[in-house]
Amino acid sequence: MTTILTFFLLLSSSAMAAYLAWKSRSGKRISGAHEAYRLATEMGDEGFYVARPVKSGTDEIIDWTYIDCNEQGAAFLGLQKHDLIGKNFSSFYPAISLKNVLEICACAAREGYYEDEYEEISGSPLKVRWVRRQFAASKEGLAISLKNISGIKEYALEMSRLVNEDAVTALPNRKWLAEFLSKALQDKTNKMAVLFIDLDDFKNINDALGHAIGDLLLRSAAMRLKSVIGMNDRVVRLGGDEFVVILTKLANHGEARRMAELVNEILRFPLELVKGKKSITTSIGISLFPSDGTDMDMLLKSAEIAMYSAKKNGKAHYRFYTQTLYESLKSRLNLEQDLSDAIDKDQFVLFYEPRMHVATGKLCGMEALVRWIHPERGLVQPLEFIPLAESTGLIVKLGELIIDKAFKQVVLWKNSGLPVLPISINISAYQFNMGNISRTFFEAFDKYKISPELIEIELTESAMLGDQTSIIKELSNIRSLGVKLLIDDFGTGYSSLSQLQRFKMDTLKVDRAFLSELDRTSEGEVFVKAIISMAHALGMNVVAEGVETKAQLEILRSLSCDEVQGYYLARPMQADAMAQFLAHSDSPMDAIPGIVSHI
Repeated sequence: MTTILTFFLLLSSSAMAAYLAWKSRSGKRISGAHEAYRLATEMGDEGFYVARPVKSGTDEIIDWTYIDCNEQGAAFLGLQKHDLIGKNFSSFYPAISLKNVLEICACAAREGYYEDEYEEISGSPLKVRWVRRQFAASKEGLAISLKNISGIKEYALEMSRLVNEDAVTALPNRKWLAEFLSKALQDKTNKMAVLFIDLDDFKNINDALGHAIGDLLLRSAAMRLKSVIGMNDRVVRLGGDEFVVILTKLANHGEARRMAELVNEILRFPLELVKGKKSITTSIGISLFPSDGTDMDMLLKSAEIAMYSAKKNGKAHYRFYTQTLYESLKSRLNLEQDLSDAIDKDQFVLFYEPRMHVATGKLCGMEALVRWIHPERGLVQPLEFIPLAESTGLIVKLGELIIDKAFKQVVLWKNSGLPVLPISINISAYQFNMGNISRTFFEAFDKYKISPELIEIELTESAMLGDQTSIIKELSNIRSLGVKLLIDDFGTGYSSLSQLQRFKMDTLKVDRAFLSELDRTSEGEVFVKAIISMAHALGMNVVAEGVETKAQLEILRSLSCDEVQGYYLARPMQADAMAQFLAHSDSPMDAIPGIVSHI
């Protein structure tokens, strides 16, 4: 028993502390090792046992008998101490568990010591979930210590879950994915696919219905994704509206293709939300291991590049990664950086396209059009950089720069003694919804002190698709400045008659797409006539864009169109050339010497 006492006093700091505390208080001498052991162990929170081997006729250990224990040890088995002592292990452990316990006891008896932590399986006699157990050989057999560590383990598991689980969808997160792939990618023979999934137009849902509904949609999407993957596959939420599906043990590329098609199909089926049902589509990029990457970063980046390509080509599609896609994205990123630098360095100039009053033939205004003077590429047209500016949010800074340039040019022309006519400035839908346009114009008027009649704002129909109350309020703020409002590219968007009435726009600009049929088919003329009649009925001025022939001009004159602009009159020009038009603004445009001779 002395061996056992020495072991347990060294093993258990709590038992040692209890023993020393008793000795200090009582001042009595402990009379024997067994008594000291009992005092130390009974005051601790660990279960202690002494077990003796049960041998067969061939001297083989076939069981163990409890010959001593403390109360905590008996309680772990749901008994009191006097009920446990004398019982064999086989009285409590089922066959499978007993075999494992006997093997551990044999190891401890042979090696002298054994220690581990383990989770109890179903059917275990112990009334705890997680146990730290220690075995030490002694003359009597084995000294065994059990400690309940369930609380510690469950806390650790919960912390691990929180760290590795997405809070909204309960899916594994990026951290979990990194650990999973670091192991999975070690097997170079295991072909895998990474599907990078982005929910199309999710931001619009969040903005229109609120983040609570957005979160509900994310959870619904997560459940749908989990329902279609295989046993060995995984779904991960990276964040925002981005998910990743990992397909393991891939037989061929067709499996990845079929999964992408299935994802779009399962999510297109209406999702139940608090405010009704909603169908969504996804843009999916696919990368393959090991051909498209040998680590997580490479595979995710390749799949993301392919996803952006799918989104660019109309959404609700999937694309496999190729090197060509990488080169395209690299070029786009370079252009994006160049655009950001260009705004900071002011590499932009304004061109001006004249507008002519149809009845008088005189110059009546102009549209300001931005051009990028790239230091290496030269003149860059708006179609190359405006969509990029909108998609990156740079359009807000660029828009502020354009507004400042237009106001400054008006002041320069006025200071030169030229008569100045209204300049219309294009405001994109993104800029209108994000840039606080009314404040921007208010500050510009305050800075340059010019008349509001000299500035007009052109908005596309897509700018009218947001929250109607907010739109009306912002338009009212702009109108209070004395600025006229033009709706641009009419007929290509989503405007309705009721919207035109509600928003009280001053001028309607007919898109050039309708003018191409004006002098070719009777239907083209009927359509333009209907637009002009509707606008006039609402008290709106009408400008026809893209006039390229004399025949088009004459038809528009017969239809009582108010103003026109286009290459037939004049191409967009820089400020010095526009100054010549302004200098002769009292004369019909076809009478301006050396400028236009064919009107």
